[in-house]
Amino acid sequence: MGPLGFQELLLITAVVLLVFGPKRLPEVARTLGRCLSLLREATDDVKETFTREVKEIETLPPPPLPPKKTLPDPASPSDAKERS
Repeated sequence: MGPLGFQELLLITAVVLLVFGPKRLPEVARTLGRCLSLLREATDDVKETFTREVKEIETLPPPPLPPKKTLPDPASPSDAKERS
């Protein structure tokens, strides 16, 4: 789906004129512009917050690794003494 061509824009303009009329068209365009501006501000805010949080997470030190559990060696002499 590519960008809108001249014919598509002309058709959309004609439908908007028929639906809203020429008197209300500036008001509708102004309201649409405000909505798009608010949407852009909101998405920029979300992007900024996401970027800030990712940078904060990247600066945290890594969590400590759990201690390794080692199994006793059955051939070691110290185990033989403990078993008897």
